Amino acid sequence: MKEVYEKLGIPENVLKNTKMKEISNKVPDYNFDEAKAKAGGSENTANNIEEP
Repeated sequence: MKEVYEKLGIPENVLKNTKMKEISNKVPDYNFDEAKAKAGGSENTANNIEEP
């Protein structure tokens, strides 16, 4: 989990069951599309941050 949060620049205070597109509601400065691009993501990125 820690690696995912670091790679996507997600603040540690964001709960792991938060949907990616809803992080900016909790952290106004967070830009989902920008973080996804930095991490090499695509349109098919999962909506939830969950451990396998």
